[in-house]
Amino acid sequence: MKHLLLQVFVALTIAGVVQGAQPAQISLGKPYQKVLSPSHTFSTAPVCIMVPFTVTNNTTGRISFSCSGDRAPIFHQYMLDPKKGKRWDDVTLNGACGLGNTTKTLAPGETLKGEEPVQSEYSGRQLRFMLNVTNESSESHAPVRVKSDSIILP
Repeated sequence: MKHLLLQVFVALTIAGVVQGAQPAQISLGKPYQKVLSPSHTFSTAPVCIMVPFTVTNNTTGRISFSCSGDRAPIFHQYMLDPKKGKRWDDVTLNGACGLGNTTKTLAPGETLKGEEPVQSEYSGRQLRFMLNVTNESSESHAPVRVKSDSIILP
């Protein structure tokens, strides 16, 4: 029985189901609506939803991820519409052209705080962010997709 449990634990760890191996944690704060200026290029809607976030390095080494500028991680945004089922849809805006993108590096325990805009048309849905993070002290240097907990948008 112990051998079977060990095999299941190893399989879940490799599949990324068992948490703790994540190089970073993404925490989401309380979202709020924000009125945009007419010159804002984010969307055609006059209002968006701002989602405060914190990215924390959970490793004993440095981690890195792509940012637009120095403080805006390039998140993938996933939405769950409870009226339509249990499938998370990728609603990431395809506006990141790559110009001005940088690599942000966080030291062990360091955090990055900011706010991410979400289109107001997603009000009432569940939101989750995902971020491709590289643990620079791991042998593979392969990025790991880290996901946040989900929140309900106002």
